[in-house]
Amino acid sequence: MKRLDDAISAAGCAAYVAYASSKDADFRYLTQFQVSDPLLYVKRLGEEPGLVVPQMEYARAAAEATAVPVTRAESGYLAYLDEDKEPWKALAHTAAALAGGPVLVPGTLPYRLGRLLEGYGEVVVDTNGAVGAMRAVKTSHELAAIRAAQRATAAAMDLGIAMIRRSSAKDGVLVLDGEPLTSERVKAAMHISLMGQGYIARETIVA
Repeated sequence: MKRLDDAISAAGCAAYVAYASSKDADFRYLTQFQVSDPLLYVKRLGEEPGLVVPQMEYARAAAEATAVPVTRAESGYLAYLDEDKEPWKALAHTAAALAGGPVLVPGTLPYRLGRLLEGYGEVVVDTNGAVGAMRAVKTSHELAAIRAAQRATAAAMDLGIAMIRRSSAKDGVLVLDGEPLTSERVKAAMHISLMGQGYIARETIVA
């Protein structure tokens, strides 16, 4: 995380703050944690990053995330929510308290959160894309994971192509094993192949 510390320091900030789910590539890179709901990530200069999680996700985050998990209660969020009465305000209050000074934020930070954070101090938008630059340099482990994913994808593509090749036209419709070969059927087979290898397919197009 030295490059992120360098970016925080160069911006004259005390911490880097993000609020996202694992759909966001930068968040996924920073936390290595798969989650559908957005979570608060705070990386103070020179310290280990923290991840504010619901109590029910704490054990999983402790086992999987590279950031140190903190429950909402431990972070002060629940107390701030009781005080502020509005979730976004409580979230900004929590982020500011954990950061302890000016914050560097990604351009993808929710607008509402960014404006509320300004009520606690300076907010600097990371226009240089510090995390994106970090992601661009791959470790040997990441390269191996990319190659494995590419092999799994190629195998799924080969399966789909093989299904089409094995099919035959009947009355203008492709048929395989006595059933119409629809794009949905090919896509389902490809997805099952990927799931069997531990992957989840996204935005697959078969036409």
